[in-house]
Amino acid sequence: MTPERWQQVKEAFEAALEQEPHQRAAFIERTCAGDEELRREVESLLESHEKARRFFDHSAFDEAVRAFAEPDIEMAGGRIGVYEIIREIGKGGMGAVYLAARADEAFEKRVAIKVVKRDMDTDEVLRRFRTERQILARLEHPHIARLLDGGTTEAGHPYAVMEYIEGQPITDYCDAHKLSMVERLKLFRLVCSAVQYAHQNLVVHRDIKPTNILVTTDGEPKLLDFGIGKLLDPALDGQAVPTTITALRMMTPEYASPEQVRGEPISTASDVYSLGVVLYELLTGHRPYRITSRQPYEIMHVVCEQEAERPSTAISHQGSGIRDQGSETTDQEPRTTNRGPRTKNKLRKQLSGDLDNIVLMALRKEPARRYASVEQFSEDIRRHLEGLPVIARKDTLGYRAGKFIKRHKAGVAAAALVALTLIGGIVGITWQAKIAAEQRDRARSEAAKAQRINSFLQGMLSSPQVNQKGREIKVVEVVDEAARRMEKDLADQPEVLAEAQRTIGTTYMSLGMYEPAELHIRAAADMHRQLFGEEHAETARSLVYLGQVLRSKGDLAGSESLYRRALAVQRKVLPKPHADLVETLYFLGEVLNQKPDATAAEPFLREALEHSRQLFGNEHEMVAKTLMSLGMARQFQADLDEAESLFQESVWVFRKLPGRRPYEMGNALILLGDQYMAKGDFAAAEPLLREGVDFFGDYFGESHPIYAGALTYLGRLYNRKGDYMRAEPLARTALKIHRQTTPEGSLLLVRALSILGTSLTMTGRAAEGESYLCEAIGIQRNALSEYSWAIACTESDLAECLTVQQRYTEAESLLSQCYPGIKSGLGESHHRTKEALQRLVTLYEKWGKPDQAAKYRALLTHSRDK
Repeated sequence: MTPERWQQVKEAFEAALEQEPHQRAAFIERTCAGDEELRREVESLLESHEKARRFFDHSAFDEAVRAFAEPDIEMAGGRIGVYEIIREIGKGGMGAVYLAARADEAFEKRVAIKVVKRDMDTDEVLRRFRTERQILARLEHPHIARLLDGGTTEAGHPYAVMEYIEGQPITDYCDAHKLSMVERLKLFRLVCSAVQYAHQNLVVHRDIKPTNILVTTDGEPKLLDFGIGKLLDPALDGQAVPTTITALRMMTPEYASPEQVRGEPISTASDVYSLGVVLYELLTGHRPYRITSRQPYEIMHVVCEQEAERPSTAISHQGSGIRDQGSETTDQEPRTTNRGPRTKNKLRKQLSGDLDNIVLMALRKEPARRYASVEQFSEDIRRHLEGLPVIARKDTLGYRAGKFIKRHKAGVAAAALVALTLIGGIVGITWQAKIAAEQRDRARSEAAKAQRINSFLQGMLSSPQVNQKGREIKVVEVVDEAARRMEKDLADQPEVLAEAQRTIGTTYMSLGMYEPAELHIRAAADMHRQLFGEEHAETARSLVYLGQVLRSKGDLAGSESLYRRALAVQRKVLPKPHADLVETLYFLGEVLNQKPDATAAEPFLREALEHSRQLFGNEHEMVAKTLMSLGMARQFQADLDEAESLFQESVWVFRKLPGRRPYEMGNALILLGDQYMAKGDFAAAEPLLREGVDFFGDYFGESHPIYAGALTYLGRLYNRKGDYMRAEPLARTALKIHRQTTPEGSLLLVRALSILGTSLTMTGRAAEGESYLCEAIGIQRNALSEYSWAIACTESDLAECLTVQQRYTEAESLLSQCYPGIKSGLGESHHRTKEALQRLVTLYEKWGKPDQAAKYRALLTHSRDK
């Protein structure tokens, strides 16, 4: 629609609004006589205006502000629960935000408390507040302000206690610190990591804007009010208008997506759009649209119909990339700056091309045409920063050749010296164009596939079963529903169905539900084999995921076989280095680390580490994970000094990673703590093990088998310290979780059984402890094909239990067998070897055989001197 035509429609619409409702039809008939298109546009605006009237009604909004302005509690010195109010730090249409601290001085850290205004405290809101608060409390991400507590005031008003963030809105921070384009993009990617993490946990923000993204003094962004709108929105069974009315108090039209403004169902695509608006503002200094009034038709027209100007064009006549000082509810002209034409030309050049297209793809009016996920949005920015082709960029020959030349300047220069003829140059360019076209086609194919899968899964989130009123929805219910509908809904798209099978399977795996995970990933592997054949990268990838499931179930032999099959295919079909190849090498090394041959894993892990550094540099997740596993390999070979060094480097790299740390960071913390424990440095070990337990509890929840595994390490520390009463409940909790989540006979049960058996033995309940230790040994002998140091260590624990019961002959038989096995497998200087020697000394002392006791005491002294 042209500006002139829009002005004509707008004038007719405004005139129609001045008529009485029953007179409007006749008025429109007279005004639009002979112009059917004009009549349709005016009638459409009237319909939209009526639907949204209450949503944008000024009197309603003013009433909300007046209701809010009436104080619900005293300001400074007042109390909310255990918190004492210091001062008010913000207010809005829904309530107030107060700075507070615990009145009982349990901790000194200050918090922000958001109190809901009185006309929102309905039974439905309170119920949803309690239910959803549990979900938000688990959004543990370094760039999300944490929900710490919540409840209801004495007056019955719901409140939420949030982490208090001292910082500036991201736009103000970037301007104040004069961040470059690249620095702004990197900071924005950290915000994307927080939003993507929330999406993975089935939470949509719905109100992303600069004032909800604060940057601390040390440059760390924090996303605020995450999901609060969802908490407080009654969401009356998908009825668009009530949802939109509630959204009045939550969303800012300048940052809202077209589907939000129209009152349509909201998905993660809405957050992609809002992030696009924020990025536009970060790069150009102002928002992509000018909303000059609060009339519904004006907002809908601007947001839903107007196309955003390219950032590189906008910056030419709208300042120089410094954000305007207008508030978020008005759109003033951006402030002028003293930057000259040279600066503007530089910024325009930086924005032109990739960044123009990346931003505009996020701002597309149709959700299905935006990035399929925030992760894909962020990944396109990363590819731009690294000079790689991006999904959002047009695939012209000049663009592809330009990208190639920027990435391979030295190679292009050398080729120019060799290829001095015109024909040589043409051949070279044609070849590069072919390579770039293949990259483009692969990127487009993967993007299309990702979009179809995303659309399918989003459909699950908006299905009647998920949106059914009055019931709490768990993640597993959504996944179950997706699994049930998948084959029917995607039957005509076999590649997408195969990918969806794998996605559902890995989701079950992340939930610790290994049986359905195996079912779906096996189906994916079979489909990929039928579609592409055995020797194809997708088939290999599914085999790797299946190996992960079997490994999680304790089937080490099965997982090793699958990894080796996948590796053989990947070595044939993938270039070196390649991320999939690195991952398989790493997984295979991890499995081999659990076999009796302590040297088997090391070559695969060293190859994975070399390729990881070539692909990603030194500060990358895969580098950290591989360092950790290589440390385990060296530990098993009794090179404890190198193992400790590798674990330390791994933890250091994990801590340097932006965004939410991967779950393997918890493993690195546990392993470094375990290494200190092996050296007897319990003071250094305990905080690391506790941090690992807390990390896994926050990451997976306290009913997940990985969390249970972390508990056993902390339990073993307490056993080593002689604090058996603290070890026992940890082992019992871990054992209960493992019995509920893992198959009978899984190796994951062994450590919990062993720690529980030892703690019972040493607290006067040896007979009970013996039953757990025997169960552990039985599991190991069934699961492991060979006698190993792992079995020997558990036999050593059982021998101690028998000694306590004065069953000396049985204890001697076990120790004479397991001590050589531990020494051979772990080395003479390992603490488990020394522990077995000490148990031999104790056995013979109690048995009244001083000569034998002296013999092993001498060996123990010799090993301690090493």
